[in-house]
Amino acid sequence: MHNALTQPKGTTNEEIEHGNRYWRRQTATHRAAEDDAEENHADEDEMNSWRARCLAVALMLLAMYGHSWATVDLPNTPVHALLFHGSAALVDLFMLYAAPAVLSGRLCTDSQKLLLASIVGNAAGWLLYMAYAPPVFFNCYMWAVTYAQLLLLIIPDRHADPLGSTLVRHPDGLGGDRNY
Repeated sequence: MHNALTQPKGTTNEEIEHGNRYWRRQTATHRAAEDDAEENHADEDEMNSWRARCLAVALMLLAMYGHSWATVDLPNTPVHALLFHGSAALVDLFMLYAAPAVLSGRLCTDSQKLLLASIVGNAAGWLLYMAYAPPVFFNCYMWAVTYAQLLLLIIPDRHADPLGSTLVRHPDGLGGDRNY
């Protein structure tokens, strides 16, 4: 209990005890929130470990080579071009929904952004095919998206730039303290 020297004027011992219980309850709640945040960070680190990254790369390469193998014998007609680009976009959509099962946080979000770019690229590729444009534009775009996805998954980058553009790798001196 408090004595007359430490007790604030006009308060009773019951009021002080009530305040102490409130403070302990708030401190315990704050500690629980911190523990949850640390646990979520640990879960994110585990989700984005080398094992998860390698699994994501393996799934991506399996999807890419599987689609290539399945569509290698398609003839050069508009209907078959639609089948090629549509099935590629469908594979990308499947991977878009599968990414959160393997990755988490910014790494998952950036990977999904690249998959969306690939879906849009496949739609544009079909339109370019229908406009009789040379396939070099589509091919270069899709290879760039593929390499960006592979680099995103292979190169661990824990230092993003201040603008939040984590799709581009930067030296450590430019980055903030945001983690994947």
